[in-house]
Amino acid sequence: MNKRICFASLFLLIATFLVLGSAAAMADTVVYNNGAPNGNDAWTINFGFWVEDSFTLTTTGNLTQINFAAWLIPGDVIQTVRWTIFSAGAGAGGGGPILRSGTAVVTSGASCGTDCLEETFSLPSLHLTPGTYYLRLQNAVVTNGDPAYWAESGGPSKAYQSTVGSIPSESFQVIE
Repeated sequence: MNKRICFASLFLLIATFLVLGSAAAMADTVVYNNGAPNGNDAWTINFGFWVEDSFTLTTTGNLTQINFAAWLIPGDVIQTVRWTIFSAGAGAGGGGPILRSGTAVVTSGASCGTDCLEETFSLPSLHLTPGTYYLRLQNAVVTNGDPAYWAESGGPSKAYQSTVGSIPSESFQVIE
């Protein structure tokens, strides 16, 4: 009888480690990080304006989430944002082809400075191979109808704004 209890306990212990190991393997992985907000400036992503930044993947991945830093008027919350992922940027060659786009519900996170919030939205799993892509944000909907701004980081990406053209890059992360 004791052998059965020992065997069952060992089996349970092994199964627990396998489940925990699987959960750790499925944890979010940052596959591109364009840096934290530098406090210099931010660019409007609503009222008909769009901003896009390049990102380079060094390995194949299934993208599932975008994190970005937004400047907002105190008390405002971004509810949704329109996103598009291109294989070439509008500022770098007229846009497209579009690989995936949609309107996402945005979740606000921690503060990233004065009037700055870390924002997150989910992507439908998007399989991309190594290469350079562009993320565009636009049509942000804010609780009070105020402007929403994508905060600069000065990271290594190439960035463009709909009316200005080339601009300093913004703060964002691409998650697998």
